[in-house]
Amino acid sequence: MHHRHPLSQTQSFPLYHPASSATHTLLQGLHSHQRKLLHHEE
Repeated sequence: MHHRHPLSQTQSFPLYHPASSATHTLLQGLHSHQRKLLHHEE
């Protein structure tokens, strides 16, 4: 039985796909960069 559930698929995705974790790190870096810019304007 090969039932693919979207939830379980995304949960196990980073385990065998290094690209997704790299994207996650990139997004985190972008968010922290945006926060710095916002604090700069205040």
